[in-house]
Amino acid sequence: MYVTPLRICFTSSFIEEPVIILLENVLTLERKTSFVCDTIVLVTKARVEHDFTAFISTGVTQMYNLLKTLWSVREKYAADRAASLYPEPESDASSSAGLVSRPTSRTSSVANRGGAEARDNQSQDSQPLSPINHQYTNGKQDSDVCTERDRVTASLSASQVGTPAVVEKQITSGLSQERSSLQIRKNRLQEVSNDVRLVTISEFRRFFPSLPQTETVKDSFTCCYQFGASRLGKMWVTQNFILFVSPMMDSRIEIKFCDVEKIEKEQKLVLLDGFYVQLKSGVSMSFSNFTSRDAALNVIESTFQASKAQQKETAEDSGVSGPLVFKTTTSENDEGKMPAVASMDAFSQVETDYGSALSDFSCFGKELMTPVKLCTGKGVLDVFGVCFDDGTAVLEDYHTERKDTDQKWEPWRPTKDGGAFRGQRQFTCTTLVKAMMGKPYAYIEYQRYALFKVSGAPTLAVQFSSQVPGVLFGDAFRAEALVTFTQAGSGASAEVTMRAFGYVQFLKSVWVKGRILATAMNTELPDGYKTLANMICRRLESHQSGCGPQPNAGDSEARKEDGEQAAPSSPECKPYVPVLFKVWLLEGFIANVTVLALSAVCFSVSLFFCLTMSFFSIGAFNQRGVLQSLTSPLTAVVTAVVCFVSFQIGITAFVSL
Repeated sequence: MYVTPLRICFTSSFIEEPVIILLENVLTLERKTSFVCDTIVLVTKARVEHDFTAFISTGVTQMYNLLKTLWSVREKYAADRAASLYPEPESDASSSAGLVSRPTSRTSSVANRGGAEARDNQSQDSQPLSPINHQYTNGKQDSDVCTERDRVTASLSASQVGTPAVVEKQITSGLSQERSSLQIRKNRLQEVSNDVRLVTISEFRRFFPSLPQTETVKDSFTCCYQFGASRLGKMWVTQNFILFVSPMMDSRIEIKFCDVEKIEKEQKLVLLDGFYVQLKSGVSMSFSNFTSRDAALNVIESTFQASKAQQKETAEDSGVSGPLVFKTTTSENDEGKMPAVASMDAFSQVETDYGSALSDFSCFGKELMTPVKLCTGKGVLDVFGVCFDDGTAVLEDYHTERKDTDQKWEPWRPTKDGGAFRGQRQFTCTTLVKAMMGKPYAYIEYQRYALFKVSGAPTLAVQFSSQVPGVLFGDAFRAEALVTFTQAGSGASAEVTMRAFGYVQFLKSVWVKGRILATAMNTELPDGYKTLANMICRRLESHQSGCGPQPNAGDSEARKEDGEQAAPSSPECKPYVPVLFKVWLLEGFIANVTVLALSAVCFSVSLFFCLTMSFFSIGAFNQRGVLQSLTSPLTAVVTAVVCFVSFQIGITAFVSL
């Protein structure tokens, strides 16, 4: 038996074809108890009964609970979908019925008054109606009208014998009313169709209210998201997003096409065929149990290709030379309008909605890295417009490099004082915390910036204050960084120097304060902002050369080409390469395998001698006195140390494979 969120399948060598039961076709699901074993009884809506018993690997209780849950979820989902997509147009139907019934009742009364004279005079009154009959003979609707016309002719002719003009007038009036009622019914059907579409759109907006209003639904599908277990839900495809929501999940999935690396088919079992979406960050998401996998994949792939083409056109347009125009409304590209201040302490006066979460400038006493000089010919306004303006990709690429997902960026907003050349915003994502075995946690970061002239030198200051409240002791401190860009010269000779400072703001006292300070100030913040400085340099150089923004992978490839000159990225598990193997030029996988093999041999030999010393007496080894020396206390200590060291080296090499 195979159970999916959409169907139950059973196959056996005793039956020719497998049994496939859709959960939406299940009428009842019961568990019957007998003396021998319990049985799960399924009755479909077609009144076909299926009995399943003798569960071995999975108990009948677990299987029944699983089937009951999936069936209940499917029934609830089908009911909600039917209620939202097919509202009952009771008023429309009743009004249409009333409009149709009025001419029918009038013709019926005329027919009752006519009686038998209608049959006698039918041929006589039909002759002047031949032009009208020729006029209404186009299409199915006109044929129905003609049928109604004949019926009206037969009923009216009895009371209007010998007066064709009057009969013609009454028939024309009846036909006009009938045609009007048909048109009204057609219009109301179109209105119902439009209402269904509006309901679908409102349902999409209800789950994803923050999406731009320009996003429209291309198509929607019922499918499952594979994450440990199958989550049955609904998928929407828009111009720039793949969206998924499920009643079995608390969070919603929102995938940008610009973050997608590839989309390919995936087939784990015959019954679980689907596709997976691989992001540029390396994260892969699988979706399955489509009614038609190929149809859904065609829609998504075509939309993905269209989005890529649009991104390429945007990149080409952004590479066109010309004055840099800011997207944010909090600043403008005009150095002459930048406010002048006496010192950097003025940055502390930029008030935001986040209060004390952003520390004053005086708190940043430790510099995280050596000052970096950016490319010549670019000023601080160019740095802001290329790297920190709304819609720029430098910070987004930086967090993608850190394997952060679910990034949500606010646009720059005015600060509390409403001054120009300054702004604030919030950024959230899901980050992997290495100290917690790489588990994902919510990451919240507040940012503010200011552009001013400090003693005549144009300066850009950007401050970051981040927190991971879900981690142990995560609510006890905030990791902050202040990045400054100072410009010397102007025009083609302008040169900008980038500096980064760090600070840890403790919100309450914890006994691991020293450990937090050491990790943040000596490892995480320096490594992170060296990487950011490297990305900013490369982005400014590409902008100066007239090239458009590079994709995320470009930064990684460039770092590989630069080798030791590139700033180190976030700490990762790197191969363990001893000095001896470096001399032999053994690196990477070969070095790890060699170290693992040698450490295993050393561990086995040392463990053998330790166990031999523990379980055998000294007198048993009297051959030339050599084995007695091996069992001496000094030898025991040495073999134990060798055993421990070889075990540690072997574990390091194994993890690094």
